[in-house]
Amino acid sequence: MSARPEDRTGAQGSRSSDADVLAWVERVAPRTRWTGLRGLDLVRPGLEAEALVAAYRTASTEPDATVATVVRGGEPAAAAIRRPKPMETDSFGLSTAAVNHLVCPPETEGRLEVLRALSARLCADAADDGVELLLLRVDADDVEALSAAQSAGFHVHEATITHLADAEGAAPPVLPAGLEVEVHEADVTSALTRDEVERLAAATARWELNHFHADPRLPRDGVRRFYSQWVHNIASGRWSDCLNVARRDGRVVGIQSELSDRELRAATGVDVRVGEWILVLEPGTGAGSALMAVAGRHRHPGGTHHSWETQLRNLATLRCIQQTGVARPIRSGYTLHAWPRRG
Repeated sequence: MSARPEDRTGAQGSRSSDADVLAWVERVAPRTRWTGLRGLDLVRPGLEAEALVAAYRTASTEPDATVATVVRGGEPAAAAIRRPKPMETDSFGLSTAAVNHLVCPPETEGRLEVLRALSARLCADAADDGVELLLLRVDADDVEALSAAQSAGFHVHEATITHLADAEGAAPPVLPAGLEVEVHEADVTSALTRDEVERLAAATARWELNHFHADPRLPRDGVRRFYSQWVHNIASGRWSDCLNVARRDGRVVGIQSELSDRELRAATGVDVRVGEWILVLEPGTGAGSALMAVAGRHRHPGGTHHSWETQLRNLATLRCIQQTGVARPIRSGYTLHAWPRRG
């Protein structure tokens, strides 16, 4: 982890060390409301704070991870982790990074100004390091973090909602006649033929309901390359631990993929499957609802919980999630972009 100079207005003493930052995160994590991890306490009480601490501990061992902090009164008042995004960088031809796990407890004095200082620091550090596109996720109800990010040059390009589903005790799904859903838990790479992968990749590349297509500064062909590669990563097992394939008369009409949160599992032993992708090739077949119904009732080797995030404007997927009867909304958020080197 590379620690960056902080905004130290009003601070006493030298900047915080990695150990100081981690000790502070351990202390404030139980009372930090907005971290992008909301809902984990429904899986296990106290898990959200545990996961937040684990994220900062993991970052301290990663040479490419950077932690920005703001110090007030001699100790951290806010922090966030920045990591590079290699696939986006390769697809767009632009150095891309993402900010995660923003921490600033709600009782922080002058919280808005602290967050403004942190947002400015994140952009300044990114510019110094040659980052051209900086991604940030904030909880929708953290209005101070949203305001602070916008004052530093971030712009909203997407609103999302996350659901948590629990397969425990769920009744088997009832699928439309003629439709079957294959669950590929250990044989992801053999789930699709090469032609099927290419067809799905081409359809995914045309998908418009995403924050990258919403940003006019990003090259359209680069965004299409990114989403095409996304499907290839899913089909190869790089980005999926489970692939659900909907078929009618033998042909693929939709897919839904999930990947375990590996950082969470390694740090806490808790396995939550995160929805990576759902795509319906033939609307009106009931494939979307069938895929989500099967996924939400799937007891994977590590547990029963599934986390699904989608865009608020993606009404078709939202309806499919709500119809499962096993999912509850746990978090809404915004995806923001900043262009540190362009102003």
